[in-house]
Amino acid sequence: MKAIIHVIFLCSLATSFHGTADEIYSIAHPGPSTIETPAHGLSMDEVVAKFGDPISKQNAIGTPPIIKWVYADFTVYFEAHTVIHSVNNKK
Repeated sequence: MKAIIHVIFLCSLATSFHGTADEIYSIAHPGPSTIETPAHGLSMDEVVAKFGDPISKQNAIGTPPIIKWVYADFTVYFEAHTVIHSVNNKK
């Protein structure tokens, strides 16, 4: 009997967290961006060829080396010389 109560309790927790996650997601992600940013997997040379030189470059930090390039509308993060993430800058 105790096992059934525990299962019901865990199921109710799971459903209550699901609703909260949807609310957080909709606030954190206001919608698709219209700003084109470098795609995951591009090389540094490909980013420069398509978007030009960045406003600033941060030297490699850590292992593996993570490098940050800042453009007017977005920031690009590289692992070694490959794009791992691009984000829009706040206005």
